[in-house]
Amino acid sequence: YCRFCTRSYAVGPDQEMVEKVSLKASPKRWEEMFAYVASRPELEDIVISGGDAWNLRADQIRELGNRLLDIDNVRRMRFASKGPAVLPQKLLTDDEWVKALIEVVQRGRSMGKDVMLHTHFNHANEITEVTQRGLRRLFEAGVFVRNQTVLQRGVNDTEEAQTMLARRLAWVNVHPYYVYQHDMVKGTEELRTTVATAERLEKWVRGSTAGFNTPTFVVDAPGGG
Repeated sequence: YCRFCTRSYAVGPDQEMVEKVSLKASPKRWEEMFAYVASRPELEDIVISGGDAWNLRADQIRELGNRLLDIDNVRRMRFASKGPAVLPQKLLTDDEWVKALIEVVQRGRSMGKDVMLHTHFNHANEITEVTQRGLRRLFEAGVFVRNQTVLQRGVNDTEEAQTMLARRLAWVNVHPYYVYQHDMVKGTEELRTTVATAERLEKWVRGSTAGFNTPTFVVDAPGGG
């Protein structure tokens, strides 16, 4: 996982600065989740994250996807994964996993429900030839992909880096969705930028490409807001 991940508190072993919380998947926990979602009619948009959806087996993709699609109030569903950026070859070699994702997307479409993949590219250099081939496979199968970037000092906090990332994502048919101000994750202070930097970058990127291809810069402030 990314050390700057906002959910790093629940992934991997304890560290010197962080004592981890166990949130491992289990059939009991999944059943409780399905029941909870079904009991809350206001829950229309569901994110399957974790962890990372890339680690799910094909049968788990089908079970989670189809069980959630069968809940009347669920209208939109997103599988969230860093996979296309760090392990894109899975899209070319794990045919059963890709088939399962496509099946869930197509079933959702037949029901008038939106199912897509959300991923996390932070720099244009992460988009390799293998990445392009894998994402092309999803695009040809009708799987819509959005991207959520984390703004990081020394990585992508320049006008050139953000503009090129938006353009390169468009070239591989990935929609630049959000650029997040770095969360207050322990041990990653050197990666945070100021909010003023994010504001400046958003003004620069906006207008440098098509409006629908422009990400929204957002801040998840501590405590909400």
